[in-house]
Amino acid sequence: MRRGPLYMVIASLGFVAMVAFVKQARGQLSTFEVMLWRGLLAAPLVYLIARGQGGLRIHRRGLFLGRMVLGTAAMFGAYFGAAALPVADHALIWRSQPLFVAALAPLFLGHGERPGGRVWGLLLVGLVGCGVLLGPKVQLGAQALVPGMVVLAGAGFAGAAHVAVRALNRSETPAALVFWFQIAIITAAGLGAVSTTGLHWPPADAWPWLAGASLASVVGQLFMTHAYRHDRAAVVSAAGYMAPVWAVLVDLIFFGQAPGGWALLGGGLIVASSALLLVGGPRATPATP
Repeated sequence: MRRGPLYMVIASLGFVAMVAFVKQARGQLSTFEVMLWRGLLAAPLVYLIARGQGGLRIHRRGLFLGRMVLGTAAMFGAYFGAAALPVADHALIWRSQPLFVAALAPLFLGHGERPGGRVWGLLLVGLVGCGVLLGPKVQLGAQALVPGMVVLAGAGFAGAAHVAVRALNRSETPAALVFWFQIAIITAAGLGAVSTTGLHWPPADAWPWLAGASLASVVGQLFMTHAYRHDRAAVVSAAGYMAPVWAVLVDLIFFGQAPGGWALLGGGLIVASSALLLVGGPRATPATP
């Protein structure tokens, strides 16, 4: 079984759980405040993991700075949209991210990252599955337009950030990348909160949601970073099509929104495309330091 896509399937579950927790926290805190407190809770855990994996040193600092900027912009888009969109609709829009990865990876990582016809085909199958699964639920009203566009922009930034992660995996440890990304998020979100809505201590009932978002984001980022270490960027990113399936389950379990026949059909297409990525096709050379 291919470890890269498998790790990305696990990461997608972590990211969907994070969005669900953020959705709850955003009812009481601004986007920047949620980003800040989530980062502060996550940083100590990632620090301990990084210390056990060889330290915190970053060798390619210029490239990592770009990754931090892109990742921060992506997180803002994801968190901003989480307050207004259902988890499943959010996941559908975010699934445009693999297309950005597939387009950008060959330009910045070389021809070895060029997706073949099989991968492009599975990307399209997964995208069709997302449309079938969530299309009937997407809200096209004015209230959903701005959050949806912000999430789409965030997906584009995330695609570029994932390409940078694949490049950085050739010289950096996954835990070090995730730890310093937390520091970047804390810094940017703190400045953003102070300059916009102001910084407020979270109410007591918001802390469980912030803690859940922190843990889920650490799981997602660590598994995502490991995933890009083991396979081509386009292949790994396509495996993230499992996210809408997780999102429908979250909507069903926590928000009482049951999937219909279209959701089951679309979910089947997504599971099939992700499974084929997990077990088939040529393997890429791991991006070892």
